[in-house]
Amino acid sequence: MRSNFYLFKEDVEDFSGLMKAKSKSYIDITPEEKRLDLDFEYKVLLEKEKSKEPKWKRFVYDYVRQEEIDKIKNVVNSAVVLIKINHKGSYRFFAVTNGFGFNAINKD
Repeated sequence: MRSNFYLFKEDVEDFSGLMKAKSKSYIDITPEEKRLDLDFEYKVLLEKEKSKEPKWKRFVYDYVRQEEIDKIKNVVNSAVVLIKINHKGSYRFFAVTNGFGFNAINKD
């Protein structure tokens, strides 16, 4: 498994601005009750089974059996874990991304 870790700028105050506006397909799957005794807040966001045609499909379409290639779709599942940590009296925010989750966070 490959994960990417991001530290957001110091002026971030809450979770609301961490995801890009176009990331509305992500759903919050954070459990209602804590399952682990952690001393920080977190949110887990998931983009489930996003599918689209492979870019190469149009290139080979005229040269193959269409009934087989018509069924082909790329399917992606992505996750973002947002973390809020109290560091010396102020909060710092991190993101851990999997899949294409790195495209969903606001890096500005």
